[in-house]
Amino acid sequence: MIRRHPIAKLTVDGRSLTSAEAAVGFAEVRLTLGGGHDSARIGIWSASKLAGSATAARASIGLGDKDDVKDVWAGALTLVQSSDQRVVLEGLSHTSSLSRQRLTKTFQEQSVEDIVRDLAGHVDIDEVDASLQLPWYAVDTRRSVWSHLLDLARLIGADVASSASGAVRFVPVRTTADIHTLRHGADIIRWTFGELTTIDPLEVRPYGAASEAGEQQWHWLLGDTGQSGSGATVPGAVRTKDAAEQSTQARTGRATRQSHRATVLAVGAPDIRPGDVVKLSDVPGAPAEQYRVTSLAHRLDGRRGFTTTLHMEGAA
Repeated sequence: MIRRHPIAKLTVDGRSLTSAEAAVGFAEVRLTLGGGHDSARIGIWSASKLAGSATAARASIGLGDKDDVKDVWAGALTLVQSSDQRVVLEGLSHTSSLSRQRLTKTFQEQSVEDIVRDLAGHVDIDEVDASLQLPWYAVDTRRSVWSHLLDLARLIGADVASSASGAVRFVPVRTTADIHTLRHGADIIRWTFGELTTIDPLEVRPYGAASEAGEQQWHWLLGDTGQSGSGATVPGAVRTKDAAEQSTQARTGRATRQSHRATVLAVGAPDIRPGDVVKLSDVPGAPAEQYRVTSLAHRLDGRRGFTTTLHMEGAA
């Protein structure tokens, strides 16, 4: 994975320039599954052709080799900061508009996928995969649309992220697809590993009586005596046994994955995105062979070239 001629390709308001043409001093792109929005930060010469860019301008960034550039981020500029030496451009993914949008709406007898598509309808959607049916779900203006999407993701064990084009991705945790191999002595520069003691998550029991009294009785409350196992919690949106079981599995899987941590500094890897699995080849002392990427940071500058820092959890 040696990058012989690492470059960035910047597009602002439809105008595309390479890092050399735009006089780029550094470019940083941060991608995450942690609930934040993907971000970008670019430092350019004060006399750069992009120095006059305006906030809210649509922008995108590609990274890679001179003849093989991969799109990694797209969004809108949120800050243009000028000084006597350079101009700094900062931007957030297009998904950030969902953090500014608030709705009041009630959904009945709809799948999580239908709810997500409705809530995120005013931005582009890359992929939504969530078939669980919810008898009832409500949103209100006390919280943003983005926070409701994150709640639904935690409820069923899904990942919420942005695609390279800035579109919404709401998909199950996947530990078998999109596996990338990084080799010791070739791709990996530095690494650290850690293992954590995690607390067993609480089980989830349904709020309603759907599976015990029939699907049409989901609105009947079970009360404190219904399936009140030790340490059970009752999220308001969980009205059926299927939803309770899926939510419990999501909590258990999350705790298992979080018990293993790894951070790897690698030669620039624009193909890797949060949610992908990385296989570490021949790394001394690695507790596990595969890890799942939870966030990453690409950086291109004149001192270290193009590098990618990966923050990962267990892939089990």
